[in-house]
Amino acid sequence: MLSRLLLSLTLLLPLPAARSTAAAFYGKVPTLNADSRTAFWYGQLDQAKLTQLKAYDLVVLEPTLRVLNVTRDEFYFESVTSTQVQEIKRGLDGVMGNADDVIVLGYLSIGEMLPTIIPGSSGHLSVAKGIEMGLLPAGYSGPSGPVHGPNPWNYDASGRYLDIEGGAAPDGTYDASFPSWEQHLRWGGKGVMPWYLDQQGTWVADARYPYGGYWRSGDGVVDVNKTYGGGYVNGGDPAWQAFVTYQTDKIVNDGGYDGVFLDTVDTPDPVGGAGPSVSWGPRGNFGFTAEGMVELVEKIKAVDPSRVVAANRGYWYFNPDEGTSQFAARYRRAINIFVTESWYYNAYIPGFYDTSPGYGGNWNTDRSSATYRHRDNFGGFWKDYVNAQAGAADGFNVVIIDFRVPSSGTHRWMTEVVANSGYLAYDVSGATHFNSAIYDDAKNWLDAQGRTAPSQAGVHPSGGFAADGSFGEWSGETPIFSDPAGANGKGITKVFARFAGDRFLMMVEARQALSLAQEMIYFDHDRDGPSGWQPWWPTSPDARVYLESPHQAYLLPHVAGQGDVFRFSSAGAPGNRGWPVRVAQAGNRAELEFSRKHVFPASMAGREIWTWFRVANFGGSPVRFTVPGTVPTPTPTPTPTPTGTPTPTPTPTVTPTPTPTPGSGFTIDGNASDWSAVPALLTGTAGVHTLKAATDGAKLYLLAQGSGLNVLEQFFLDTDHDPATGYNAGGWSNPSGAEWMLENANLYRHGGSGWSWSPRGQVPFARNDTVVEAAIPLSTLGAGQRLRIGFIKNNHPADRLPAASGTLASFTLS
Repeated sequence: MLSRLLLSLTLLLPLPAARSTAAAFYGKVPTLNADSRTAFWYGQLDQAKLTQLKAYDLVVLEPTLRVLNVTRDEFYFESVTSTQVQEIKRGLDGVMGNADDVIVLGYLSIGEMLPTIIPGSSGHLSVAKGIEMGLLPAGYSGPSGPVHGPNPWNYDASGRYLDIEGGAAPDGTYDASFPSWEQHLRWGGKGVMPWYLDQQGTWVADARYPYGGYWRSGDGVVDVNKTYGGGYVNGGDPAWQAFVTYQTDKIVNDGGYDGVFLDTVDTPDPVGGAGPSVSWGPRGNFGFTAEGMVELVEKIKAVDPSRVVAANRGYWYFNPDEGTSQFAARYRRAINIFVTESWYYNAYIPGFYDTSPGYGGNWNTDRSSATYRHRDNFGGFWKDYVNAQAGAADGFNVVIIDFRVPSSGTHRWMTEVVANSGYLAYDVSGATHFNSAIYDDAKNWLDAQGRTAPSQAGVHPSGGFAADGSFGEWSGETPIFSDPAGANGKGITKVFARFAGDRFLMMVEARQALSLAQEMIYFDHDRDGPSGWQPWWPTSPDARVYLESPHQAYLLPHVAGQGDVFRFSSAGAPGNRGWPVRVAQAGNRAELEFSRKHVFPASMAGREIWTWFRVANFGGSPVRFTVPGTVPTPTPTPTPTPTGTPTPTPTPTVTPTPTPTPGSGFTIDGNASDWSAVPALLTGTAGVHTLKAATDGAKLYLLAQGSGLNVLEQFFLDTDHDPATGYNAGGWSNPSGAEWMLENANLYRHGGSGWSWSPRGQVPFARNDTVVEAAIPLSTLGAGQRLRIGFIKNNHPADRLPAASGTLASFTLS
């Protein structure tokens, strides 16, 4: 496997550990059989489709997972939400744990990669982007892709290596064990991730091979699936394995899926594909990655062994006549469901194999026939070796999907798949893909035949705390807020909060029918302290849940140094998606649930959290809860030595009249009485009417007076007295040129361009409705003899000094 070669990648993030408390299971899904209704849907979900899918037993969805940064755990689900997944899982009766529950799996491609899963990324993923995302260690200097390895034709029937790229003539056989293949890798060095493959190069026509020839040499370009555009991937690459297992963890534990459906397992198929005119491109030359792919599937199962793993194809692992069968037991144990497409009816013929001229070899039931052991003899040899594996103690259910089966052939197709073969069936009768419609043909046939599916009772845990629309678990809980009158914007009478394992849950109750659509729930980690957004409410939110719609809700952190801005820090991060939040609403109550680690990690144990409901317009100290756990022992943080800014050479200007300043004696307490002898630098008539400054030679003291000041406050300091350098705050027609910004108690140094600020700690600060005052060490500012000062209240265009058309006030340090 490639991990033997890329030892430097041991610095990668660890693979996700199993988190479920449910028992691990291997073998068939016990509540599924040939009578179970199965559906695949890769499009968006509206209420009609949700209702349609609730009538099935097994459903596969495209989860629309988007990954921004693995190290910071920044990801989101674009359109299909965890709330929708839970609604389908509860079935038609809407209650989790009953006979009509639905098993829901999330699609995951593991042998090809489309760039669409990385927001803001285009083309094949670069090494630089991989480092940025945390998929490669910082300072990675290993090889970059694509990688070219030996293809199946580099080995003869005895397993001896033949250097066909050096001119050796292959003998028309192949071997899938590929001894010592690691010695024959060649790296492209094109700056893309090392997991990409490059086998396609020179096409050598040779009638002995299944597709009339074989590829050799490679061309230094990532090989792609010509139909879908995804780059082919080495399943054994450790960075790819880390990325795929991360996605698995997000799908099952954050998305709430019952497991994953693995597509493109066929990439290492040592035969199928190849040829200039074949849509699958060079597939059929990646056999050297076969063991790595099995290892990857095993690691996917290990993410949470209690979850279902379904795999699409890869039946050549089970064919006893192929070298890849050495991995059969490993592949079998790692999956619970085995899926195959175009098995009996082929949409590209079109027709059934057993009645289509030229395709008899795909449906040969004569065991005495010389061609019976053809690998694609689905009606005969294929059934033999697949059924042998499926029937093992750790075997699997088999699902068959065929496309464009005509309505006149539905009975024939279902009879063969279900009645004769004992497999689950999904008939995509009107398309060759899964995003045009949900086709009920197979389900309708099962219904008409009176075939009853097994009960799904017990598939999902019931009881306990979960956002599932069943509120009985809250009956013994004490609310964190209670107001029988519901005197707020949504008539909310009670709020409950609960930590359950690695989840945080909240339940809200109102005096009338409740809808939380468009509500924003804020969490304040420092009880109206200096961190987080600083609105006028008595909170300073550090995170926010936005309930965009009944099905779409997400959690985001506050962006430090900004106002009402909650989003991930990664490039390409949208402002309207975040960590998934599950929501269930019924009558006058609603529940929400999300992973606690995102905003309430173990390090926050013992911390009191204040909550604010924005639309309902209440919260703060009266709506609070405490993060459970052992309170960590605080570790003293050494005070950094301030780094002074070199004093610039003064630019000759007219010397301003010195501003008299008092000596020491200022108390930063929100009381302006000790400022009475200090003249104003600027005055105004809006919400800010006075700006003052003073110094005692060690600190710069700042004062703003006005009305409604208990909101976000910003002092901008031009410490080199040069408006041509520094940050130009919006709303002033004359440049502010600020090197420093004090936002509430947080001091920031400008980074050199745009809105770019580096935090430099907190300073003494006090604020109330009429007074804002602060004290900043001059040694930190490194200011010269003069500086300029401006003040803005809550980003307001008029509540500022100087006024919009004015210039920052000049102040001389005595």
